[in-house]
Amino acid sequence: MNKAEKIFAKLTSRQRDAHFSFEELSLLLTNLGYTMRKAKGSHIIFQRESSFLNLQRVGGGRAKAYQVRQVRQELQNMNLKP
Repeated sequence: MNKAEKIFAKLTSRQRDAHFSFEELSLLLTNLGYTMRKAKGSHIIFQRESSFLNLQRVGGGRAKAYQVRQVRQELQNMNLKP
């Protein structure tokens, strides 16, 4: 199991959303074909085809919990797996 698959398993297990690493989330999304670009302020946009996710890093290098849930929902809707 590679690193992206481990991160995907962690994401789909629905545990510790508030402590999910932003770096892990961005690694997973880039491995799934999303392109990353900096937006205004602390926002970072991940885009793939007609889908996009607007994420922010918070203190301690974590991703916001509600944004982790949005990523999970988006990946489930698109049936994406690493």
